[in-house]
Amino acid sequence: MEDLIHLLKNYLSILVPPMRLEKIPDSNLISLNFKEYVMSAELINFGFSFNEASKDIVKADLTLVRERCKEFLMELCNQIQYLLPSNIDILQKISFLTPENATAQIKRPNITSLATSFRSICEDVDATISEWNTLHRSEWQNTEQPESYWLEVARNKNALGEARFSHIAKLATSLLSLSFSNATVERAFSIANIVKNKIRNRLAISSTDAIMRVRFYLQE
Repeated sequence: MEDLIHLLKNYLSILVPPMRLEKIPDSNLISLNFKEYVMSAELINFGFSFNEASKDIVKADLTLVRERCKEFLMELCNQIQYLLPSNIDILQKISFLTPENATAQIKRPNITSLATSFRSICEDVDATISEWNTLHRSEWQNTEQPESYWLEVARNKNALGEARFSHIAKLATSLLSLSFSNATVERAFSIANIVKNKIRNRLAISSTDAIMRVRFYLQE
């Protein structure tokens, strides 16, 4: 998503005056009606290669080419906006949940909005924030990978044998396991269609499941 945001800003910077684009937060780029701010085709800089190639084009045709390039870039920006979810500002905050941020002594990100947005997961917002703010006081062995770190946090217990960081661990493990793309699911459908075709339409579900698992995990 960060790459898509950068890509969108890159193309918008060609179409929209930089001074106007700088005033717009990243979270507003998805719903931005950029067409209101697009410069005329004559003022848009399409890059060095375009400028070099345009030397051999007559002026009348060049105007048409510039308009077509402008329309192409506008449609490209529209499609990127379509791909970005409306709640990207919340999803971007999931990046707060790294071991580096969790164990930092200073400049710890404020996860209040994140905990509030997913209250049903963490259950207690105050307890979640309190646990987040005390994570740096403990010594942790697994701080290289988020999965290992939060698993260690989830298993940490106090003197009574109770989970010390149950709320923040539940929030982190739940959010970090979210799927940001349906590509894997679509790939599974494609494999299922190959495995259970017209000739093998009576293949049992258990057999289909076993064959698909072999197809998936054999690569790994």
